[in-house]
Amino acid sequence: MEITDLVASLAVKFHDSTFLFYLGSVFLLMFVNLGIEAWKWKFLIGKFEAVSFPNSFKAVFSGITVSVFTPNRVGEYFGRVFILKSLHPVKGILITFIGSMGQLMATILIGSIAMMLFLPRIMDAFIFPNHLIFIGIVITTLIILTLFVVLYLNFSILSQFANKLFPSKSEQISKYAGVFECYDSAGLSYVLLLSIIRYCVFTAQFILLLLAFEVNLPFMHYLIIIPVIFLVMTLIPSVALSELGIRGSVSLYLISLFLNESAGIYDPSSLGIVVASTLLWLINLAIPAITGAVFVFNLRFIRSNNNQSGS
Repeated sequence: MEITDLVASLAVKFHDSTFLFYLGSVFLLMFVNLGIEAWKWKFLIGKFEAVSFPNSFKAVFSGITVSVFTPNRVGEYFGRVFILKSLHPVKGILITFIGSMGQLMATILIGSIAMMLFLPRIMDAFIFPNHLIFIGIVITTLIILTLFVVLYLNFSILSQFANKLFPSKSEQISKYAGVFECYDSAGLSYVLLLSIIRYCVFTAQFILLLLAFEVNLPFMHYLIIIPVIFLVMTLIPSVALSELGIRGSVSLYLISLFLNESAGIYDPSSLGIVVASTLLWLINLAIPAITGAVFVFNLRFIRSNNNQSGS
């Protein structure tokens, strides 16, 4: 995709009131998306340190800024904890990890269900032996998903497992990993629910952007293919700065499989899919990362020993 083509495509669209409505809605949903994440982190951290919603929001922005330079955005764990005043950074990172696992669970759960609906489109699931393979995939997937949910809702198992794996360091492990035991199944279910709602928000953003660029599909097709795209993107190791090309390629390939059936006259190589995917990345990651840079520069990265020896 040429940069000039992208600019020309957007320039024409900005004279379309429908396009502007879709784009404005996506921008508004960005704040909903980040607001849910801030509320989730506030809830998790609140077990140990009271954090206001504005400060939690600031932490989310800071985390995104740091994450864009790290593989699979692991830097987000470190970028948030410097907003804390008394909780030990290691504990803050582990608590942030719980929230990330909730979001990962939402992506895997919804993406795997969508994948089971997607597979019959690329293989005839009703011809022997394909139907046996398909049934086996479905049963295996459901078993694995059930296991994941059970393990997630019993997060304290991680602390117990770490103590058994490294018995000589059990005291040090308990000092930090013991935070996992402070979250019961009800609290973790609440985090998972918030993660699913947030997932629905950025799914809606992608749908609106595809509609804005006239990538028209039956609504149910959006609900199948978009979770598959998110699942594939989650499974591909990457640095956020390099995601742009991968995201566009994955989106173009997978959505084209549906466009070939539902809109034969539509050109699947159109810029619409790639531009929509690009804008989703810019709105949900690049813009918050730039905004978060302001907060990062004002953070205190070194605390006094007295503070660190606290919670």
